[in-house]
Amino acid sequence: MTYANINVKVAENETPAFKEWCVHQRLPDALRDEGAGRHLEITGVEFPEFGRDAIHKALQVHAAKGKGPEARKGRVAIAYRFVRDEGWPRGNPLSAWRLFITLEVPGTEIQQPVFAAWGKGRNALMAQGVAGNFCGALGVDLNADHLAWAVIDRHGNLVKAKTGRIDLPLRGKTSGQRAALIGDASAAIVSMAAELDLPIVIESLDFAAGKRELEGSGAGYARMLSSLAYAAIQTMLRRRAARAGVELVEVNPAYTSVIGHVNYARRYGLSVHCAAAVATARRAAGLSERVNYVHGSRGRRNTLPTQSECRRHVWRQWARVRKGLLTCDSQNKGRHTAGAGKTDRIS
Repeated sequence: MTYANINVKVAENETPAFKEWCVHQRLPDALRDEGAGRHLEITGVEFPEFGRDAIHKALQVHAAKGKGPEARKGRVAIAYRFVRDEGWPRGNPLSAWRLFITLEVPGTEIQQPVFAAWGKGRNALMAQGVAGNFCGALGVDLNADHLAWAVIDRHGNLVKAKTGRIDLPLRGKTSGQRAALIGDASAAIVSMAAELDLPIVIESLDFAAGKRELEGSGAGYARMLSSLAYAAIQTMLRRRAARAGVELVEVNPAYTSVIGHVNYARRYGLSVHCAAAVATARRAAGLSERVNYVHGSRGRRNTLPTQSECRRHVWRQWARVRKGLLTCDSQNKGRHTAGAGKTDRIS
């Protein structure tokens, strides 16, 4: 594709009801010197069905006469871009040029939000606890090759048969293919939340710090940083949710994977990723995150915490649990490696 550096202004054609529009293109100086004139007008412009109403509304506001504050009220910025498809067949009656129009469309207002949020800056979607009638939530866990989701009820328990995964084979795909896969996956998550009438809960990640932290976390996370458009997935989920009027909040991602692995994977028979989605949804509701299983730092389940543990944040305990799990994993890998080497020597 090649791009034409042309300043574009869309104006109303002289027909009633704003049904037809014409495009005035300001031509470059090189074409003007060749006798092409200062502007080129294209009449009979028709917009596709997708986004047509929003474009018409924005153009009507811009076409309204007047320069005062009242006339400028409701105006939004509109960007235009001409793109020419390379290799366009000569026999095709349609033009090889396409006009892309970008504008900001306000999302659907949520009448009764379930969660309270900070509402400022990059933390505008961070959950601050339950504000309305909490009836459950749909938690989403982002992974290297798929999205895992799970639904909890108002008590924080997993809803039976309400878990799953959506594959995202992004590695080796072009940017357009990745965008299409991410869009389809986000649309499926938002459609599911709208059908269940539940808010969506995702993790809020700082990608600048996340890259430093995830570099040594294994090949899966390395692939996620290179081929999985992590930020693009979050952006697409936010946009889809705002367009559909579905509430979406974010939570701190600290230890959600470990909490899901220890507390919910064995209890509900889930994968570690779906269990992490359960932990993510429960955190937005402010439910308990205490260590429940044998992997806990106190040795066995349901043991009362010591006085020193009561004065510390529960994440201190999860830090110790995570360290213990990593130690066990490294020891198990060492045993498997030693056993394989011993077998090789015997053979």
